Amino acid sequence: MKQKELISVIVPIYNVEACLPRCIKSIMAQTYRNLEIILVDDGSTDGSGRICDIFSEKDNRIKVIHQKNQGLSAARNSGIKCANGDFLTFVDSDDFLSTNFIKVLYEPFKKSYSTDISICNFNAIAHNDGPILDDNRRFVNKSKYEIIMPYTYMQRTLRIASRDASLFKVVWNKLYRRSLIENVLFRDFCYCEDWDFNLRVFPFARNVAYTNHPLYFYTYRYTSLSNDSKALKEGMMYRIEMLFANYSEISITKPLYQCFSLKYLYRRMTLMKGRCYLTPMYDEVYIRCKKIEEQTKKQYLLNRHINLMERVTIVFLINKPRLTQWLLKMTHNL
Repeated sequence: MKQKELISVIVPIYNVEACLPRCIKSIMAQTYRNLEIILVDDGSTDGSGRICDIFSEKDNRIKVIHQKNQGLSAARNSGIKCANGDFLTFVDSDDFLSTNFIKVLYEPFKKSYSTDISICNFNAIAHNDGPILDDNRRFVNKSKYEIIMPYTYMQRTLRIASRDASLFKVVWNKLYRRSLIENVLFRDFCYCEDWDFNLRVFPFARNVAYTNHPLYFYTYRYTSLSNDSKALKEGMMYRIEMLFANYSEISITKPLYQCFSLKYLYRRMTLMKGRCYLTPMYDEVYIRCKKIEEQTKKQYLLNRHINLMERVTIVFLINKPRLTQWLLKMTHNL
């Protein structure tokens, strides 16, 4: 591979005029220079659209798309359809990059033609240039990256307190080979578009490269959603429907990934039934979990790729929501 390969950077934008310049500048400053920077202004009502136009006049690598407000998924999809790069990455407009973000993520593709996704670690920082909330520099090891099978990497995300779980669910810490996602677009699940996208893409990747160097800076914004019962219920429903959809859609020719989707679905339903038990405002979530369980319990119990002890434990707990609720309280996870 030669450095002349074009990499497309897609940035969905909506009303972020205060932090947008920092984001765009961090992309323009990348040490890997052959970039196509696609700024998708999703109907911003502040000065974000104008900022995009100003930067496009300064750098001919920048393309600007102005569209009516349609949401994050639609904005990213517009960027994908417009992209000409051999590789694609996504950056959220209130975040920013280390100067060698793309160079390091691109490196495994030069070494291995079977690498389809490259992943890095990230640091979380407080909004308004606050302190680093989650500093992952302590996890950095000497090796630059490791090449692993996608299923092996996905299995890591199932471990208790796994750092890989949060790394897997997002798209902004990854570089994707264009041919891998040629026919994949984001679906509008509101709370988990990234997670859904990766669950549909990873099963078709040949190899995944991972570096634990934190090259992406994610801006954490505190919201009151944790105290908003309607938003919490909505989030639970979206996640359950997304996981069920992914399990239902994955081909039987991919049994390991079917197993993974089923394990994820049942672990999530077990937790949600525990959280929702005897809580009237979450009755809808509880009932939906029970219906999905009725449709899939036989497949779960008979799936030979899932450890027998796990199958027995999960099926026991999913039918004992009061016990699950107590365990969650004891572990401060409720």
